[in-house]
Amino acid sequence: MKIKKVIESPEHGDFIKYEKNERKIYIPPFRLLYSYDKREDKIYLIDFDKRDKIYKKRR
Repeated sequence: MKIKKVIESPEHGDFIKYEKNERKIYIPPFRLLYSYDKREDKIYLIDFDKRDKIYKKRR
């Protein structure tokens, strides 16, 4: 399961091109956006939605 991969290895996800501290993973048919604070070893969930909706919200 991909969420488990994020928990085990938070640097697994791809960076979002326009946000250097945010990452994304694809969980069909959704996208999970998150950021990882390495100093605090914390994962922050930012958004979870279908691809077409998630990027429209970010504009």
